[in-house]
Amino acid sequence: MTEDARKVFDKRYINDIEKAKLKPIHSYGMAARIKKSVENGIAVSEKKGLALKALQKTEALRLYKNNRIFHKFDNHEVCNYLKRIADLDFEYISRCRWSEEFLEYLLSSQDNLAKNSVYELYGRYVRHITDKLDDEVADVLKLQANDTDELKHHGERRFILHIGGTNSGKTYTAIERLKSAAKGVYAGPLRLLALEIYDKMVEAGVPCNMVTGQEQYYTDNSRCIAATVEMVEPYAMYDIAVIDEVQMINDPYRGHIWLNLILRLQADEIHLCMAPEVENVVCSILDNYNEKYEIIRHERTTQLIFEDRPYNINTDITRGDALILFSKKEVLDVAARLEQKGIKVSTIYGSLPPQIRKRQFEMFLSGETEVVVATDAIGLGVNLPIRRIVFMNISKFDGAHRRQLNEYEIRQIAGRAGRRGIYDYGYVTSTSRGNIDILKEQYGMNHQVSYVRIGFPGALLDIDGPLDIILEEWDRLQPESSTVRKIDIKEYVLKYRMLYPHRKRIEGFDDNRRLFELLSCDMDINNEQCAGLWLSYCLNYNADVSLEFPEFDNVYAVTLLEKAESYYKQLDLYSQFSRRMGKITEVERLETAKQDTEKLINEELNGNKKNYLRRCLRCNNILPVSYKGKYCGRCEQSGHGRHLHQYKAAAQDVKKPAGKAIEA
Repeated sequence: MTEDARKVFDKRYINDIEKAKLKPIHSYGMAARIKKSVENGIAVSEKKGLALKALQKTEALRLYKNNRIFHKFDNHEVCNYLKRIADLDFEYISRCRWSEEFLEYLLSSQDNLAKNSVYELYGRYVRHITDKLDDEVADVLKLQANDTDELKHHGERRFILHIGGTNSGKTYTAIERLKSAAKGVYAGPLRLLALEIYDKMVEAGVPCNMVTGQEQYYTDNSRCIAATVEMVEPYAMYDIAVIDEVQMINDPYRGHIWLNLILRLQADEIHLCMAPEVENVVCSILDNYNEKYEIIRHERTTQLIFEDRPYNINTDITRGDALILFSKKEVLDVAARLEQKGIKVSTIYGSLPPQIRKRQFEMFLSGETEVVVATDAIGLGVNLPIRRIVFMNISKFDGAHRRQLNEYEIRQIAGRAGRRGIYDYGYVTSTSRGNIDILKEQYGMNHQVSYVRIGFPGALLDIDGPLDIILEEWDRLQPESSTVRKIDIKEYVLKYRMLYPHRKRIEGFDDNRRLFELLSCDMDINNEQCAGLWLSYCLNYNADVSLEFPEFDNVYAVTLLEKAESYYKQLDLYSQFSRRMGKITEVERLETAKQDTEKLINEELNGNKKNYLRRCLRCNNILPVSYKGKYCGRCEQSGHGRHLHQYKAAAQDVKKPAGKAIEA
């Protein structure tokens, strides 16, 4: 808040002091008690950084006005009470969201600022803003949920629905058709999948472009585009289109993009590749708009068998196994254990750059490595010759809490086992009989997804009001239709609050459309250095024709691998933000930095991983696989014994085997 704002506030405050009408104080004893109460109230508020309540402010005003008549106390001391109260009020206003707007609201109101609590006035201001926006947001949401006709492409289209589980060949069939397109497009959820399709098209002699949020490869006389779903231009004209992994139409963060493509994409022939659980909801969408479609069902070409005997990592490891865990730390820990036994491992997890994941896949495909250790990132991507999927545990942290895998996740991962012509049978197992029983039960379920996701509507950006209130109101209100749910936009609100303290320095902060463009820039908000770089770009994007290039030496991390991965994310952010804001990109420098970082990450993954073994923080002994504690059983028993029972249950995992257990 500026000095001018403080002067205006003080002028209004002094005026309200004089205007305040109050009950008189009838005795010196009462005045003394009020004085002591006011002193205590101010002292406590200053210590806690809070604004005074209305009753305390009223008492201070009564004391001031009474003292002007009877002069029982030091006049300077009594006046200083009011000054301290005004300071507390202004500090509170300065800390509020939309502090300048709130101050403007106060100055234009009829409320007595010297007498009323600014805390209570702020609550009323928020309700005023919320009520003002509530009806407008609700009207847009109702239109969006119940009348998506404005999204729909009105030309003649024909849909081919490829329905089947993982490893059933549905995407392969659609891509074979795409190769014949004069102008075609592939839309998938991952950069890795777009890269895979791009490579297949080039290998088949089909000129192809690749477009993702971070990378673009262009070819002369291109007949096809391989892209991530966010980068597909729906209003361009295509003759053949393939939309992959349509079961993600109910994804809480990106599901609306699949819905928008189905409704908007202007193509004569559209192939939808999907898991069986979304058949009903997708057919319902197409029926509602009288779209023509046919269904092609794809069955697994290999049989899937659930093993009865629990898996022991020390004795049962076999060439072609894929061990599934649900955190990067666990993946690196297990990979390190296997490599200590002489077993060559491909390591795959979500934060790896797509080129590195591709390289790890290739090593496994060529037989250079014998086993895959991966997170559930393996569920989407290249089909690998996996003999057996091993769930090392069946629960994961989803960003909010730890939960058991659902049936869709289990089918997506388990379906990776088996490969026609290599492994005619695919096997699935886990580390306990209880887990195996749960996997069998969940895999056999056939629940249908009953809803789709809608995204934040651009029409709301034209409403006059703070963007975070608009976002929060849209998030709070629920669609009337049970078949429609909204995407999760909490990250947008978090980003807004990161920017708000710097709003005066950000070009276009008052323009909700420009601000939303900044908020929707994809970055890892949980990575402190990536978040800091994004904030720096938001503050300075209008200062020059190009953005500051990230420097590897400025990245701080515990391990070299973490440092390289964090730097790669910063390079992606630099590339994406530059394109989004129309900035000049140092293309050659970017490509060189990416290649050097990819090489470094690959060397770290292929090198000695002993530093990634999870060890007891006290005695440094290796902990059991998937053990949740920080101390081993012996150390727990000697003073940290919360996880002793867990240690005993998992202790067999660290027994050293007689020899290498890999089979040819």
